[in-house]
Parts: sequence; structure tokens; C-alpha cells
Amino acid sequence: TSNYKAEFDQLSSAAIVALTRSGTNEFKGDVFGDYDNQNWRAPTVREEHQGHKISSFDKQFGASFGGPIVKDRMHFFMTYERKEFNSPREVQPGQNFTIAQLPANLAALASATTGAPFNEDLYFGKIDWEPGDNHLFELSAKYRKEDELTEIGGTNTAAYGTLKKNNDTHVDFRYQYSGARFLNDAHLTYEKSSWSPRPATIAPGYVLTNTNRDVILNAGGGGDFQDSGQKGVSFQDDLTFDRFSWNGEHTIKTGLKYKTIDIKDFEEPHYNPQFSYDINNSLTIPYQVQFGAVTPGARTDITSSNKQFGIYIQDDWAVNQHLLFNLGVRWDYESTPAYNDYVTPAGLVTALRNWSNIHQPGVDYNIENYISSGHNRSTFKDAFQPRLGFSYDIDADQRHVIFGGVGRAYDRNLFNYLAQEQSKSAFPSYQFAINSPGHPCVVGPNCLAFNPNLFDPATLAALVAANPYLGAEVNLMNNSLKTPYSDQFSLGMRNVFQMWGNNWNSSVTIARIVSHDGIVFTLGNRHPDGTFRPPGTTWGGQPWGDHIPGYGTLILASNGIQTKLNSLLVSLDKPYSRDSGWGVTFAYTYSNAKENRGNAYNSDEHYLFDYPNLDGTGFMRSIGLAKHRLVATGIYDAIWGITISSKLTLASPTPKDAVNCHNAVDFNHCFFDPFTPHGTFGFKQFDLAMQKEWGVGGDMKFRIRGDLLNVFNWRNYTDFDTWRGGPAPDFNPNFGHISGDRIDLPTRTFKLTAGFSW
Repeated sequence: TSNYKAEFDQLSSAAIVALTRSGTNEFKGDVFGDYDNQNWRAPTVREEHQGHKISSFDKQFGASFGGPIVKDRMHFFMTYERKEFNSPREVQPGQNFTIAQLPANLAALASATTGAPFNEDLYFGKIDWEPGDNHLFELSAKYRKEDELTEIGGTNTAAYGTLKKNNDTHVDFRYQYSGARFLNDAHLTYEKSSWSPRPATIAPGYVLTNTNRDVILNAGGGGDFQDSGQKGVSFQDDLTFDRFSWNGEHTIKTGLKYKTIDIKDFEEPHYNPQFSYDINNSLTIPYQVQFGAVTPGARTDITSSNKQFGIYIQDDWAVNQHLLFNLGVRWDYESTPAYNDYVTPAGLVTALRNWSNIHQPGVDYNIENYISSGHNRSTFKDAFQPRLGFSYDIDADQRHVIFGGVGRAYDRNLFNYLAQEQSKSAFPSYQFAINSPGHPCVVGPNCLAFNPNLFDPATLAALVAANPYLGAEVNLMNNSLKTPYSDQFSLGMRNVFQMWGNNWNSSVTIARIVSHDGIVFTLGNRHPDGTFRPPGTTWGGQPWGDHIPGYGTLILASNGIQTKLNSLLVSLDKPYSRDSGWGVTFAYTYSNAKENRGNAYNSDEHYLFDYPNLDGTGFMRSIGLAKHRLVATGIYDAIWGITISSKLTLASPTPKDAVNCHNAVDFNHCFFDPFTPHGTFGFKQFDLAMQKEWGVGGDMKFRIRGDLLNVFNWRNYTDFDTWRGGPAPDFNPNFGHISGDRIDLPTRTFKLTAGFSW
């Protein structure tokens, strides 16, 4: 999770290295299946109150088989797995509302517990051929197909969910040559992936909010409609030279990677029109509508033929039997023509340059930095990444080793972000106010008189047919976008020692990761005097109604998100062995995470509309990450050939997104202030399993296993009242209390697994 060697590219959080199984000179196979359903689990809190459980299940089954094609020379291996889940989901109104406070028809939708189905098919196949001692050929392919219903629960009712289809194909042809003093490993790969969310219901969306337009409940049809994907080929070659001597022993590895990939991003926002209603006013007449419509003649498929290139060299330098250095540097490059060659439409350029609101003294940005001519954007070329690691073996016996490292790792800018300039133009998102009780507006270009015909998408499309950009949201990217990166530091010590007649391993590490240049989307609108909010205020009053003349809201994308993580990682384990018949592991993590944005955890939040930019916002504790986390496992060979295993997970409470108005002078000076629930534990779960295996003749074996998840049925509540109250002396007595009955799954669940191998 930090201090990668130089061979790892385009990442900043974690790297997973996996080696797939191969066939051998013996035919070997395995089949398995596991299952549980609603009768094998304890009810959720909501189900307990309602007196019945919804239908749910969790089943997986699969098979693998491998063996020789030509003994000692060619082998095959193949596997298939099927997963089918249907997990219970529960709705919890937002803004600290309870279900009882909702209108009757919406309360019925919110109180219903429903299931979220997930289906997945996984295929994998591999053939290896070794025609001689120096040559190895491998061809492997995998295919993954998924269908699921997501975005259910929280403030989203069942009908508001999203149907998703995911398909992924990956083919890898590998050639490895072993020379006298070197090893060359080359890969030619092909990939094709697609991701297609669709609304589960085709109907107008019903968005219930408070007077401040904060979402309480989403009903009706959702607005997510996308068709994204990528396909392409890549070539990677890694060359490792055997050790040579110079002031110690050196192992040099160098390599390059080239990838050409066609990326597609099709997004039609607000596919179902979204109507907003104020719970404190009319529940039948909306105060706002948001919808999407295709711009006549616009290119609907946003595509880009990207090129990626990376090169590295690293040296594992064993200075002596105590000291080892890992020295490396890499450089990565990616071109995105859809961003580099984009030309801002001439009509929009004229409107922006003539919009007096953003040319007033004090406006914090220059619109020219966001207007692209097709020639004033360049590909980021500074992704140089030095990486240094070391280890010092105190006694040269691998029992006490001090280690550490420092390095930089560049990630990449997501095409889903970069494509929004074009997708918002092809499928503009329109927002119109509706003259309604509690939200009056003057009927005109941006305000509509209520008419039941507005619920007809054809009526809405007709509103913008004559001027397809009037009211349309505009997204613009900064012309000098950088690639996000992280700087990583770590220092620790590993030990092997004897205790109770067995070898134990321990490790203590301190780590720091600082990430920079994440993309943030901010509101570009300004009041006529150039201000972001009324003078003397620090909260509210954003210029949502001050649109680009002839268009709608302006959203600007720039680099700016930063995160900081300081961690302490402590582990202790006694490895399992057949001789001892037992093993245990303990892993403790302390995490102090901060970032310069609010409500980030809610949906990987990259929008910031409460402030004009991130300047001076300061760092606040990250949402959703516990400071303390302990995971302990145990395994024991009991009587009659039964193996017992267990797992305990404990975590301290995680911070929740919250706005503090109680400690503000007035409601115009509220501020982000994450809230951490009281208590020692925010999450706890203990799992137990038992397995027995029988020989049934020859090398054939049958096994059966039972898992009892969340043995003590501990309830980990997820929703808390985060409203502190208005400015002092007003205070909410329910602040910090559990505000709903949603819990993390699973409840106590029994799962049965059976398998057969030969």
C-alpha cells in the first residue's frame, strides 16, 4: 500500500500482485458451492419491527480443472464461478428526518425493505507451453459478466435504483526467455470493458428536500443513464539482469509499457426528469425541475484514442549481508485527445467573454484559463517518480530487519471527468425554477408556471428545442490540468522470534501518504457584482440563479483536492503449520486522515459548491475512515479432523459528514465540521467456521464447511443525527443519537459450503 518499486505504474493507493494457477503433469480438479438464505440469518432491525424478513440469499458455485496436454511441455487450466446475491436494503431519510415525519405515501416507500440482486459469471482459461528450457509461452483469458441493482437504500427508495451491466474481457499472451545472465518477460494484452447503468424505473423522479434544498428522500425514477467502456491493446516488456558485483551485488530490472486504448463515455444526465418538492411547503407542486435533452446535431458518443507510455529502471543493491537498497525511477505519459483537442463552442466563448458577472474585480478565476482553442492544452509530461527503499538486517539472519522508503506515484485523470465538457454539451442538463408555494419566482426564461404537462418529457424537451442551450449546464476543464500524485514515506521493523516453542513474526510500521492535484468541480457562477455570496457571509447565498446569458450554470474543473494520511501498522502472527496445528494473526491500524474538502465519503465527492474554491478551506478529518482498527484471526486443528477458524474485526466509530451551525454566529456562517459518534466501537464482528475433509478413494477428497458470520449478532448502526442545532443557545438534544435502524450487514448468518477435489 505504499513505497512501490518503480515497476508499478499509474496508482496511488494500493497495488495487488496476483499469479494465476497453472496446470501440472497431473489432472486435478475441484468443484464447490456455498449457500445461505433469509431463513439462515437473523432479521435486520427494520425486519424485526415489521415482523417479517424479505427474501434474500447468497450462493456461489464453481469448478476448476487442469492437467497436461503434452507432459512436461504443455498444460492447461480453466475455471468457472457463478455468484448470485440478493441482499436486503433499507431506506433512511436524510437530514435527520424519521420515516414517521414523511408524508404517508412516501413513508410507505421508505419503510419497505427490499433486496438488491447481484449476478456474476467468471471464466478463466490458461495454456502454457515450454518448447525448451529457455522458452515459455502462456496464453490466458478471463471474462467477467455482472448484472446488479444498485443505489438502493439510504435516501433512495427501491424504484429509484440503478440497473448496471458490467462486462470485462482480458487476454494476455506472454513470452518469457531465460538467458545466461538475464530474464526477459514480454506481454501482449487485449482488453475490452463496458459499464452500462440504467434507471430501474422509467418515470419522473420525486426528490423530497428541506427548504435549503438538501435531499431527504428520492422516489420515482432515477436519472443515471450511461454507456461507458474501453478497449485496446498493450505491450509490456520487463528485462531482469542477474546479479553483478560492484561495491556489493546488483540486480537490475528495467522495462517499458505502451498501451493504445479507445475510451467511450456516453452519459445522459437526468434521463428521467427530476422534480424537487419542499417538505415544508407543497408536496404536489414542485419548485424545481432538472432534465436532460439531446442537443440537435451533437456528437453523442464521447470517444478518445488514448496513448499511454511508461518506462522504468530499478536496482536492488545488496551492499553487504546487512544492507539492501531498492533504487528506482519511472516516467509515465498519457495523451487524451478528447481533452487536448477540444474546442470550446464559439457561441459559448462569446457568452462567457461578454458575461460581466465574471469580469468584476475580486472574481477568483480567469475564464480564459478554461476556454480551449484546440491548441492551448498540452499533455502532462512531468510524471517523474523517484522511489527509494532500504532494509537493514541487523544480525544478517533475517530475524530483525529495519526497513523504510520514500517515493512518488502518479495516478491518472479519469476520462469520466475529462469527458464532461463534451457530454454536458451533447446532453445538456437543464434546470428551471417553478413558481410554487414557498419558492416564488417571476415567470420568465428561467422560471416556469406550474402545469401538469411538465411531467411529460416531451413537454420539457419542447421548452428547450428553440434554444437548446438556454438553461443548460456548462462544464469547463482548466487548460493546464495536472495528473494527481501521492508522495509516500514509511519506516518500520520486522522481527522473527521464538515464543511457546514456535516462530512468531511481528512488524511495526509508520507511514505517511500525501496526495495532491485531485480534480475538484466548483461553481463558476457569480453575482452581478462578482461575489460568490453576499458580503459578510461565509455560508449559503451562492449565485445559483445567476446563469451564463443564454445558457445555465457554469461548473469549473481544476486541480485542488489534497489528502493526508498518517498511519501506524502493527502486526503479529504465528503461522499455521500441520506440526503445531494452530495459527493466529493480529493486525492493528491507526489512521489519521485529513482532506481539504467536505462530504468526500458520500460518493467520492468531487463537487464543491459551498465555497468558491479550495483556497483557505483548511483540512478536516476524512469521512468514513476509523482511527483504530483491529483484525484478529485464529485457526486450530480440533478432534476428528475438524479445522476451526475464526475472525474478529473491531473498529472505532467513523466520522460522519456534518455542517455546524450551532457554533456559528448565525446561519450565514455555518461550516463543515465532521461528527464522530461516541462509543468505543463503531464496528465489531466475530465470525466462526468449521471444516472437515474426507478421503473418498485415491487422491479424491470431499469437504464440508459451515460459517457462522457475526456470531453475536452485533448491530453496527450507520445513521446518526448530525444536526447540532442552530446558533447558540439553540441545541438539538438528539445530536449524536442513532437516527435510524439501518445497520451494516451481515446480521448473524449461517452459510454452508461443500466441495469435492481430486
